[in-house]
Amino acid sequence: MVEEGEEAKQVPQYSKDKKQKFDSKNNQSSKKKGSCHHCGKPGHFKRECRLLKKKKEENTSNFMAMISKINALEDDTAWWIDSGATRHVCKDRSLFTTYEKVDDGNILYMGNSSTATIKGKGNVRIEFTSGKILTLTNVCHVPEVRKNLVSGSLLNKHSFKLIFESNNFVLTKGGVFVGKGYLYEGMFMLNVINKISSSPYVINSCTLSLWHNRLGLVKVT
Repeated sequence: MVEEGEEAKQVPQYSKDKKQKFDSKNNQSSKKKGSCHHCGKPGHFKRECRLLKKKKEENTSNFMAMISKINALEDDTAWWIDSGATRHVCKDRSLFTTYEKVDDGNILYMGNSSTATIKGKGNVRIEFTSGKILTLTNVCHVPEVRKNLVSGSLLNKHSFKLIFESNNFVLTKGGVFVGKGYLYEGMFMLNVINKISSSPYVINSCTLSLWHNRLGLVKVT
């Protein structure tokens, strides 16, 4: 009877220890199976979440790519159509065929809510790959802008027709083809020859007529 009593005491003691160990594992397991505060899935904490780590890696990659593309687009000789611009804008002083310094404090408002000082104004000639030359007058010289911009609204005002179709852009006047461009990084870049010399020169009436006939000179203010 005594032995049976001792066994009776030992059995519950063994069961209790076993239960404590089992409960301890359950507690650890239940803690481990808590829901992630990022993705909502059970079995891991937010700091262990693979989706969160992946998102951080993607954001870093996109940021580096964005900086790289912006820097790559800084081309002093490229020209872009901007339908929202109210003035033609050029960043490169050497592209002007006529130039007058401006010191009246006029500023240019840019799309990112920043401003830049207008340093001068003058004429710029753009030669398309078609052979046509577009003369822009009253162009603002703003060295701080990233791109040279042709105002779409000013072109419309002077009877030019701007055709945007798919990823292509076509410029005509009076039914005559002037030039074209293509969509690149969200804007339409004109197909132009890199640069026309801005050296001062004098053209007589005969030479001017020859330029008009051979190159189809067009003008816009």
